[in-house]
Amino acid sequence: MSKIDKIKILIASGSRHSIPPLKHSPGVARIIETFALALSKEGFDVKVISQYHPLLDKKDYNQKIFLHPKITLKTELEIQFLRKLPYRGLKKKYGFTQVDRIVYYKGLVKLAKKEKPDLVISFMHMELFKMLHKALPQSQHIYFFRSTNLKQRIGLANMDYLVKHSAGFLANTQSPIKELKASKTFNFPTKTIYNAILHKKRSENELLKVRNELRAHFNIHQEAQVIGFAGRFSEEKSLLELFKAVAALNKNGGDYHLLIAGDINNEKTPNREYYNTLKSFEAENLTHKTHWLGWVTHKDLWKFYSSIDYGVVLSKYSEGNSMFLLESLYYGKPVIATEIGGNAEVIRNNYNGYLIDVADIENELIRVLKNNHKNYKDLSLNAKKYIDENHTKGIMIQQFLDYIKKFDH
Repeated sequence: MSKIDKIKILIASGSRHSIPPLKHSPGVARIIETFALALSKEGFDVKVISQYHPLLDKKDYNQKIFLHPKITLKTELEIQFLRKLPYRGLKKKYGFTQVDRIVYYKGLVKLAKKEKPDLVISFMHMELFKMLHKALPQSQHIYFFRSTNLKQRIGLANMDYLVKHSAGFLANTQSPIKELKASKTFNFPTKTIYNAILHKKRSENELLKVRNELRAHFNIHQEAQVIGFAGRFSEEKSLLELFKAVAALNKNGGDYHLLIAGDINNEKTPNREYYNTLKSFEAENLTHKTHWLGWVTHKDLWKFYSSIDYGVVLSKYSEGNSMFLLESLYYGKPVIATEIGGNAEVIRNNYNGYLIDVADIENELIRVLKNNHKNYKDLSLNAKKYIDENHTKGIMIQQFLDYIKKFDH
């Protein structure tokens, strides 16, 4: 089939991050870019609409594929006007109340209507899916959900809307698809497309050199056990339980350290009270055992992974297909994760990590970290093997293309 015969595809990002990605962009921006470039290579006419950022003006990228609604005087005035409206009114009209996101979505929809796509893929947010469907009723619409607990996240009414108006449903874990099938009757295609590792390959010598340098910088003994965390400083991530477990292990004669990547000042809704609780606990119980790297860009994350022994993903309530989890495994670092959501689809007990009970995180961490060093080498090898077999860029692209081609007729 020639390029002119192929359907016109629009990918819309509900997350307010720029595509192509900037140095501070999260994994989803890189994944969308990967999908778009793969579709273009296959001959599809593809457009991606995402949040504008001034740094894009200094970046060399294909401006025919990657589009961004610009902030103008008109949109700035609209922002000021919307901020004066009551939350109840915004919620009723748009389904959410964040003014910046409302204006971004309206700009995105305006661009989308100009493109007149045959197929629209909405990433992340159900509100965007609905706005695009209402604006482009003649297009086919696919919702790409990237979390777990579908009903809890989008609500029963939105699940009904999805079933009625969607031409397809994608997710990066199995559980939302199972949930949808268990509660609704529909005939559109669904597929789980897991995240892939998009890091540049590094040599073992390069990784070891950085590991030794970073540990020396923080005065961490080469034989010490280092547990790594990267993400938000949120109660939901069980960081206090992690701090308490490491303190208890050290009190009983262990040599355990925490290496933490993240910056609360970069968080959209920072929980500073919880963060201060962590810092107070550190001062009293983990002096010289907790090491804060601050914000680490995607480009430099490999240095973080090279320096840890275990990654932890300790979400209490929900977790999708965590990039931190997958990237830890890619670098041969077993992951200790709560047995919820996408964690349980990736981690296999005593193979590439450990699943622990969310109801007893502190004690479970102590148990696992204290008793499982003898088979560490096997865990590390299995972690790398698992990624090679399930989460490469090639695998992810092929799964996506196979699914999209169902609509190309």
